[in-house]
Amino acid sequence: MKKVLKVLIFFVCFLAFKTNTLASCSYTRLAELKRMASNVNITYTYTISSKKALFDIRVANLNGDIYLYDSYNNKKYEGTEVLLKNYQDGTKYRFFIKSNDRNCKDEILLTKYVTLPKYNIFYGDPICEDISDYTLCQRWGSFNITDYNTYINQIKKYKASLVKPTEVIKNETKESLLDKIIDFLLDYYIYILVLIIIIGISSIIYLTKKNKFEL
Repeated sequence: MKKVLKVLIFFVCFLAFKTNTLASCSYTRLAELKRMASNVNITYTYTISSKKALFDIRVANLNGDIYLYDSYNNKKYEGTEVLLKNYQDGTKYRFFIKSNDRNCKDEILLTKYVTLPKYNIFYGDPICEDISDYTLCQRWGSFNITDYNTYINQIKKYKASLVKPTEVIKNETKESLLDKIIDFLLDYYIYILVLIIIIGISSIIYLTKKNKFEL
């Protein structure tokens, strides 16, 4: 019974202490700390060595009232600017901006996510010389190809898909002059026949009259 009573007393005291602590962190102060946290800027740079990319993450605009907590490495960083080194490519990291104010101690003010791009270990391969815009030829990509033969085969498939089927062009033989004449006669034979008849009749009439005059 005494043990139960001690536990209850401890629990009540703990709640009272926690309530007083939270109560001292006013809404106004918390809002001010959150505004500070919103100004925190995170950028990154990278270095590539032996076909491996490593990133340095720079966190700026911190101050004495707020600090950075790295949930991946479980570390706390204070100061106005923090440089975190050697983070892996293709990984998403979560950072908390927390309060350093004694009345709002360790309150999470803002959560920041940093997603580092995945480095293409085959970047710069000569096979990509004429298709540098292709996804597998970019410096960064979300694909997970680590075998070189697989990579080459994928590139070859892509190049093959770019080749358009050769259209069979029928070589039309040029029409000869005789063919053109025949086509012309077939199209206008009526007119030609009439013209021939007229010329023939005219010739006969002319020759008849000529013969009469000569007699």
